[in-house]
Amino acid sequence: MLVNLLSSALVWGIFLVCGFQILSRSGLFPNLTSKYTFLVPKKTSFPACQPTKIDFLKVFLFAGTFRILILMFSYLMLYLFHAEQDGYGLGNVIGEWQKWDANNYIRIATKGYMGYQTDGMYSTLVFFPLYAWMIRFFLLFVPNESIAALFASFFGFIGGCIYLFGFVSLEYGKSIAWKTVLLISIFPFSFFLGSMMPESTFLFMGAACFYYIKKHNWPLAAFFGFLATLSRMQGMLLILPAVIEWLTYYKPLLLLKERKIKDFARLFTTKLLWMILMAFGPLIYLWENYRITGNPFQFLEYQEKIWSQHAQYFGKTMQMIWNMFLATSDYKRIAIWLPELLLFFAICLVLIYGLRKHKPQYTSFLLLYLIMNYMASWLLSAGRYMTVAIPFYFILAEFLDKKPKLWTGVVVLFSMLFTCYMWAFLCWRQVF
Repeated sequence: MLVNLLSSALVWGIFLVCGFQILSRSGLFPNLTSKYTFLVPKKTSFPACQPTKIDFLKVFLFAGTFRILILMFSYLMLYLFHAEQDGYGLGNVIGEWQKWDANNYIRIATKGYMGYQTDGMYSTLVFFPLYAWMIRFFLLFVPNESIAALFASFFGFIGGCIYLFGFVSLEYGKSIAWKTVLLISIFPFSFFLGSMMPESTFLFMGAACFYYIKKHNWPLAAFFGFLATLSRMQGMLLILPAVIEWLTYYKPLLLLKERKIKDFARLFTTKLLWMILMAFGPLIYLWENYRITGNPFQFLEYQEKIWSQHAQYFGKTMQMIWNMFLATSDYKRIAIWLPELLLFFAICLVLIYGLRKHKPQYTSFLLLYLIMNYMASWLLSAGRYMTVAIPFYFILAEFLDKKPKLWTGVVVLFSMLFTCYMWAFLCWRQVF
């Protein structure tokens, strides 16, 4: 009960401050802003700049080289410590990356949702389609399903890093942008960004959406937001930073207050209306459910019957994680339950820091992303899901930017944990 109360108090406190900041930046309540200045973000000036083509090329080379090196490193680890007498080939290594959910995405890519059943149920319907579609695309050029899946992940990671660097450069400058890219690359569970999982796809589409929101290119922001919603349901949260950017930059509520209805309508139809496109991603997914089973929400039933999952209050999930941490004595205690506890509170601490220096469109997105992922009744994959909690990385990078010793410590810690958890994953230990 204590963990439930503590996590609830943290989240709802942050939620209220975020709501206040959104209202204050809309310009609608100037007196409220001046009265409660301690709740308003400080006016900070970051050395923002437009990245060049050379910068993007450097990010491309870094991201691509990093993922290739990680694949080679995994081969070396398996060859040295897991090989049998006949040695260990590259095909063996690729096979070690194809486990658990990876098999389901490959099934969707090769056979469709109706090509595989579990006890008479189309169990793969619980997975969103975009990553599987990307695998199918790469199968046009690569005849091997596993390699095509790795190509899709590598492509998503590289594209995500490029857009993430571009966005953070525009908002915070190149120094923080490089730190952000490095942090997301070595985050303890970021090996999933190069595995046969959809996280790299979500990173690509989410980072691109943030980038185009920052540039106020609303059609492209909506397009990539739409693709993000085809990758994971959490993609719908991207409409939040878009709406807040619209509210705080153009201040349309002031137009309503001043009864400038035509100006408000023009601002809505030329800017924000594009965001409705994001809703079509989940609609396509619901249509797939309906087309196959006759029920657009069939995936919810399958989640509970096959995967023992349903949505619940996040505080209840946190209490469950704490109880499992106390009750478990095997490796899962430090591989699953402890990281999930620490991640939740670490992100809350980053949010508390970010409230005073960062825009509410970023802190509110991170808060709701945290809540949505911790609403699963039997949460085993928080580390994997939070790998793509995009604002976490640039808020942390900004905090560490002028603290070289602390920055070095975080990089070393992340790298060590990355290696340990990746090795456990490759050895079929359940770390998500």
